[in-house]
Amino acid sequence: MLAKLESAQTQLREAKEEAISANEAKSRFLANMSHELRTPLNAVIGYAEMLAEDAPEHGGDLERIESSGRYLLSLINDILDLSKLTSGRLETRPEDVDLAPLVDEAAREARPLAVKAGAELVVEVPDAVRVHADPLRTKQIVLNLLSNAAKFSRGNPVRVEVHPESPVRIAVIDAGIGMDDEQLGRLFGAFEQVHRDGHDTYGGTGLGLALSRELARQMGGDIEVTSAPGVGSTFVLSLPSASATSAAPPVA
Repeated sequence: MLAKLESAQTQLREAKEEAISANEAKSRFLANMSHELRTPLNAVIGYAEMLAEDAPEHGGDLERIESSGRYLLSLINDILDLSKLTSGRLETRPEDVDLAPLVDEAAREARPLAVKAGAELVVEVPDAVRVHADPLRTKQIVLNLLSNAAKFSRGNPVRVEVHPESPVRIAVIDAGIGMDDEQLGRLFGAFEQVHRDGHDTYGGTGLGLALSRELARQMGGDIEVTSAPGVGSTFVLSLPSASATSAAPPVA
């Protein structure tokens, strides 16, 4: 009996070591693949920017190439962030930053997807709102929320509203398909693709929302959602305001 127990413990230990090794190999593969994809994609984006300056008559087409490239880059970054998340290496670097430019840039990158979906993006951001957050991660979260809303909008407008009280709340509102309680319960799981209105025709990696909530929480914020089938969804990203953070006493 003792020999069987020791053998079982050895097998469990070996299985655990194999699982850890496989997870590390997967993370290395995702990181290497993301790097190999990002290098040529950054070149495409850079050349599109250069051509837009030299050939303004084609500015609209080149801007769409650039925006689409940046959206694809954001998907690749989601894959890379997943590898960091699973290995405990996902980090944020919060600082006091103006919110409006981050939201505007995210909206610009989400616009090609919104145009494809027939959805108008309506952005309302007061100029003087500052948050204590990682600027790159904040833009990444807003881009994910906008892209998600546009995808399920059914051609209805997607609105962004910013409420400047502390914590600052960024609401992304759509009047699209909406979700029931069962779908809401699975929404923030990694690789979860909630099949709305009974079928899967909307694509996506199933990573964006899970990563977005984790990033928001690492910055002292969160993401909450309310939704109803046939009515639409409202995603609210909350972040610490810059003034509230700077006024807080230092931690001993």
